[in-house]
Amino acid sequence: MKIRIDFVTNSSSASFILAHKGEFSDAQKKALADYVIDKMLGEKILDPGATEEEIQEVAEDYYKVEDHLDEIKQALAEGKSIYSGDVSFDPNAVQYPDVLEEVWGILDELSDDFEIIDDDLYI
Repeated sequence: MKIRIDFVTNSSSASFILAHKGEFSDAQKKALADYVIDKMLGEKILDPGATEEEIQEVAEDYYKVEDHLDEIKQALAEGKSIYSGDVSFDPNAVQYPDVLEEVWGILDELSDDFEIIDDDLYI
């Protein structure tokens, strides 16, 4: 066990050691990209073809959308889709260790060249 004797903030941290041989395969890259899109970029709430009525309905249903309607409409006009989501910063949440475990699981499932040597995610 290591004991820290220098300055320590009250932020949480976790440590790990991984091993991976070679480059990530196309399947691993696609699986990771799909995971990030699905879990970390929020829910698509508007497409570029959204009507004014749809935009107003979303503005009523989603937090902070109404505060940014001009920017959202501009982005839609530029052909961009709009996504909304939230992240919990609750210090008791285990969200980030769970995310890391899922990412590592994807890599492990798609290759024999990836392994978790040590993880200390749930301190």
